[in-house]
Amino acid sequence: MAIAVVAGLAVVGTYYAYEAKEDAKDAAKAQKEANRVSTAQQKVTDIEARRQKVREARVRRAKVEQTSSNLGTQGSSGEVGALGALETLTNTSIAQSTGAQKTAGTVSNLQQQAADSNISSQENQFLSNTSFQLAAFAAPKPKPTKGT
Repeated sequence: MAIAVVAGLAVVGTYYAYEAKEDAKDAAKAQKEANRVSTAQQKVTDIEARRQKVREARVRRAKVEQTSSNLGTQGSSGEVGALGALETLTNTSIAQSTGAQKTAGTVSNLQQQAADSNISSQENQFLSNTSFQLAAFAAPKPKPTKGT
């Protein structure tokens, strides 16, 4: 009777360990999908931000050119310098947002790798625990001695 109870408990424990492993796999898949969706949305947001920066730069450029035209200073060093500065600031801003996007993507990928490693570790732990349970169940039991 006791062996049947131990065997039953080992089977139940193994079943729940397996279910926990499967749940962890499902969680990892869901996390991968969430990261993919988040990355895609971030790209869309970044593209729109770049477009907005370019629009704003065009408006500022047009204002500088209109002011130069009104003052009769078209092509002057002041106009060229102002337009160059606007171009530099716009390009710097776009480069920074692109760098931030790439960094966020890298962090997301590294976090996913860490989650995948955790899943692998849990799978190995499951196999180890199952092996120990089966070994303990299969091990010969010492027979009680008489007279002691």
